[in-house]
Amino acid sequence: MRRDPKTQTRPSLVRTLVPMLCLITLFGAITAIHAFVLTGSSWINNAHSFRVNPNFPPGSAGSAQQQIDAFRCSAIAWRQQAQASLQASYQGTTSVTTVNPSDGVNACYFSPTNPGGGTLAVTVFFSSGPNLVAYDMAFYQANDFGSIFWNGVGDPSPIQSDLISVATHEFGHAIGLGHPPVPAATMFASYQDGTAFVRTLHSDDIAGCQTLYGSNGAINADPQINDVDPPDGPTSGGNAVTITGENFTWEADTTVRIDNVVLSSAFWNLDNCGQLVITSMPSHAPGPVPIRIDNELGTVTLNDAYNYGGLPPVLSTVNPASGPVVGGNQVSILGDNLASNAAVFFGAQQATGVTQVSANELLVTVPGAATPGPVVVSVSQTAGSDSLINGYLYSSNQVRIESNIASIGAVGFESLTLATTDVPLAGYSFAVEFDGTWLDVAEITDQGTATEGAEFFEPGIVDTESALGSSWRVGVVMSFTGAATIPVGNEFPLLSTLYDIEPFTPDGTMTVLDIVDGAGSPPTQLVFVPPSGISIVPTHIDALLTLVVGGFLRGDSNRDGSVDVADPVYTLAFLFSGGPGICPDAMDANDDGDVDIILGTEPEGKVFFYENVGSSGEPVLQAAFHAANDKSIWYSSTSILPPSSAHGSFNGCSSYGDD
Repeated sequence: MRRDPKTQTRPSLVRTLVPMLCLITLFGAITAIHAFVLTGSSWINNAHSFRVNPNFPPGSAGSAQQQIDAFRCSAIAWRQQAQASLQASYQGTTSVTTVNPSDGVNACYFSPTNPGGGTLAVTVFFSSGPNLVAYDMAFYQANDFGSIFWNGVGDPSPIQSDLISVATHEFGHAIGLGHPPVPAATMFASYQDGTAFVRTLHSDDIAGCQTLYGSNGAINADPQINDVDPPDGPTSGGNAVTITGENFTWEADTTVRIDNVVLSSAFWNLDNCGQLVITSMPSHAPGPVPIRIDNELGTVTLNDAYNYGGLPPVLSTVNPASGPVVGGNQVSILGDNLASNAAVFFGAQQATGVTQVSANELLVTVPGAATPGPVVVSVSQTAGSDSLINGYLYSSNQVRIESNIASIGAVGFESLTLATTDVPLAGYSFAVEFDGTWLDVAEITDQGTATEGAEFFEPGIVDTESALGSSWRVGVVMSFTGAATIPVGNEFPLLSTLYDIEPFTPDGTMTVLDIVDGAGSPPTQLVFVPPSGISIVPTHIDALLTLVVGGFLRGDSNRDGSVDVADPVYTLAFLFSGGPGICPDAMDANDDGDVDIILGTEPEGKVFFYENVGSSGEPVLQAAFHAANDKSIWYSSTSILPPSSAHGSFNGCSSYGDD
């Protein structure tokens, strides 16, 4: 591409400590196409390194990182744009501000001096015979034309000298190129203020670089898009998006298209050769769109680069993956790109209580089903939908251990096993594996359960020979004559197991109670047995037991073992809608004796969960266990009930008190 000659000049000075003038060769006599000039030296291994002192005065040269980025872009241009077998390695920052061939640093720095004449910058390079061994590069504060106003970010104004342009020229000297008699070339001896076109190499520059270091056609000289962040956003637009890539040039040379529509340059900035920031995305209908960038070096289009309305959901699993036909139980939908406005379906029935825990998890309440069996689980949201074939199993016969939170050092902590069945049961059997490091089984009992009074109730405890280290098992026959059965029901207590929690257990330990089939010797089968004697294999849901100091997580209203945004939602449901309230002490997030949600400044509350540690003043932004050192977690949102005048208690998690 032909460029107009530069008019106003500020010549760049090249100096060397060896008599190099006799070695400079003009190649115009050899070919009518190129007139590049070689200094007679090059890097022996086709590689050089450099460090940057980002010491330009604050202002238009940009921040320290922006100065570093400018030099890195300038250095890599000779590899990327020239498609040359040349490596330029940035080694970090330096404090060097003087020329020193023996310090082992090829330094690029700002010099607050005036070298005289019209000089903008100087590259002093050192060679041993034909081999380059070192260089230093200085960029000056002023010359005889006046102050130099360096520009390091975006396009230069008419009075600014473009740092990337001048540094690209100077790196040409650092790799062995001199000044050709080609005004349009990057390596031409002078530069016109306010221009940026010498950021891109002229064919003469490319020919000179390839003569020294050879060509590498595998290098892509076109602009490239490597990443779009964020990859999605609202259909209304207006949000910022950062595009990272390679071989970006300058703003006046660049066109950006969103879905093939040109985006005005008023809505984007080109920071450097590897970053373009769209400050305000245009509005668009939902769905993926391509992003295209054109400049002097070429064109790049990244299809489906950005998704309006968010990315479509990708489902991985449902946990737990089975439950009773009547529904009403809570499960997690796991995957990617899960939105807060997602609609979740189990077969044709829509789930309720959808809560977005994160982009990877939704908590939902399972709807009921007409019949047992597997169903498709689907998620539909603005950006699309996804489904899991046989993602969830409705079961008429199920055994489940309640997940819970237990106090470290507790004696006789009760863990309930619940059952769902659509036929009367004459008996059942199953086994449970657990980690005996933290738990000891004190008692397995049918007292207070649907099997109380069974003629045959035989529990057993085994300390070894299980995957988790220990196990217990149970077999029950209600009546040998068939006079008594376990009635049909949903989620009724089947069995009670009492555990002793080891006092040395680390706070926050989570351990599994795993229902298994065939454990022990002889093996104990997982079966429900109706009066007909034909066994039914029920589905099963294991338990996660969280072991903490104090017996509960203050703020963990829904008792899922963590403090997150789902907990105030759970509390609101309890206060306004008559929802369940498993543990009032946990729901009393600020430990003031009331189940409420408060907003304000400490001690009334905060607009986020935090841990108030000691008397240091400012809270730490994190959730914490309620423990003996009186750490507290405060809730957010609007005051629902006034705090009590006295510091209260709910007696653990056994009652709702007077609130």
